[in-house]
Amino acid sequence: MPLHILGKKSWNVYNPENIARVRRDEAQAKAREEEEERRMQEVDAERRIQILRGERPSTPPPPPASPPSAAQHEKRSRRDEETGRYNKKRRRLAGEDDTDREIRLAREDAQLADGKRAELTRSKMSDTPLEDGAGHINLFPSETARAPVEKNAEAEAEATEKKRSLLAGHHGIRLQEGKLLRQNLCLEKTFGEMKILCGNKGTWLGWMQMIL
Repeated sequence: MPLHILGKKSWNVYNPENIARVRRDEAQAKAREEEEERRMQEVDAERRIQILRGERPSTPPPPPASPPSAAQHEKRSRRDEETGRYNKKRRRLAGEDDTDREIRLAREDAQLADGKRAELTRSKMSDTPLEDGAGHINLFPSETARAPVEKNAEAEAEATEKKRSLLAGHHGIRLQEGKLLRQNLCLEKTFGEMKILCGNKGTWLGWMQMIL
C-alpha cells in the first residue's frame, strides 16, 4: 500500500497552505505595482503642470524602498515560529487550521491594500487649485487678477479738444457733437459782387467754388 506523504511535504505546490501563500503574494505584488504606477503618473502630471507654468520642474522623488521579499518574510516567520516568538496577528484562531489561517491573512492583506489605495486616491496631488471661481483652468494662480485700467476722463477730454482744434482749419471747419459743420462762407469779388456759395455750403462743390 503506497504511502500518501506528498501532501504533507512543505514544498508541495498543491498544498493548500502554499496555494494561499502564492495568492497572497500575487495580491501584494499587484497592489505594489498599481501603487507605483499611480505614483509615477502623479509625478509626471506635476512636472507637466510646472512646465506649463514656466517653473523649473522639480527633481522626481526617489522610489520608495522595496519591502522585503517573500522568501525573506517566510524565512523570518519560520525563525520566529521556531524560537517561539509568534506574532499575535499570525497566530491561528480557535478552531481553524493552517489553511484557514492563510486564507484569513490573505484576506486581511487584500483589505489593507485596498484601504491604502483608496486613501492615496482621495489625497490630492497638490494643494494649488487648477481652476478659478468661474471654473476655468488657471495655470498661474499665484498671480493676482489684474484690475481693468480706468481711463482718465480729464485726459480724454483734453485729447478730444486737441483733436478738434487740429481739425479746425483756417477755413473755419469745426467739430460739434460728432458732425462736421462748415461756416457760411460768402466771398466777395473785387468788383463788389457777391459769390453765391450759401446754397452749396458744406458740399464739395461749394468748396471748389470757394477755391476758384
